[in-house]
Amino acid sequence: MGHTKRYHTFNDAEDAIKDQVLQLCETYSHAIKQLLPVLKKGQQQAPQSDQKTFEDFFNEGNDHLHNLVQLAIELKDISNENRGTILEISSEVLANTVKFLSEAPKELEKTSLFKHPS
Repeated sequence: MGHTKRYHTFNDAEDAIKDQVLQLCETYSHAIKQLLPVLKKGQQQAPQSDQKTFEDFFNEGNDHLHNLVQLAIELKDISNENRGTILEISSEVLANTVKFLSEAPKELEKTSLFKHPS
């Protein structure tokens, strides 16, 4: 089994969580930045029947990217007064992003662009 990390104070634990969330924001932002050009290209090259799907995923990806960037900004400027709230919000932002990143490929594979590539 793994070694359990122990923290001396509650603030130390929150700082560790903040650092981990910032790292996840960076990782997920990078993944979305790689996906967006593919979605944009799909939006332009997909058959008419699939263009809306690519457009919707492109817009949703941009929304998630914006949320991750804002969360990272908030975490970097976190104060003791809003620390709990920001960390709570971060779990929702990260969960929604993970859901998007895991569902997007599965849904896009259903489009005719992936079923019958040119």
